[in-house]
Amino acid sequence: PDPAGCNVHALDVETGTVRWCRTFARSVGGSAVEVDANGNLYLTADRDVISLHADGTDRWTTTIASTGGTDFGDGALGVHFTPAGHVATVTSAGVVVLLARDDGHELARLDLPSVTGFVPPMALMSGGLSSLVPASVRADLEAAFGTGGGGNGLASFLGASGNFSDNTVA
Repeated sequence: PDPAGCNVHALDVETGTVRWCRTFARSVGGSAVEVDANGNLYLTADRDVISLHADGTDRWTTTIASTGGTDFGDGALGVHFTPAGHVATVTSAGVVVLLARDDGHELARLDLPSVTGFVPPMALMSGGLSSLVPASVRADLEAAFGTGGGGNGLASFLGASGNFSDNTVA
């Protein structure tokens, strides 16, 4: 809850004690932390895809160049591992970016809207979708992602932003 405090924590699974914690941009809450077989961690915050060593120290950071969206500064929205062992992320504008797991360099990118014609859903917030979410859940989401409509924060998770989320295509 402390905006200046840690927002990514590593816990000892046997004792429950905090091994380390780090502070990243607030948008880190939109990304699950993925862990590979070597114990390296991967997450997104704003425009960055970040990899950490198991002890929480930096491994690499790759900034995803703007692709025309607005959510979180058109940043990367979550990470996924591919069957070939790479890291994939999707921007709010619908650009899938493939990164090398060892050093984070960009391997490929696919602009879904321009190549496939696939587009995100139209904004739904004006139709009152927000009112269907329980107040306690809405408050938690707003605390983590902001309250903006039409392109950021809570709106993007309710299909109201007109942008992609990583769950759409990744």
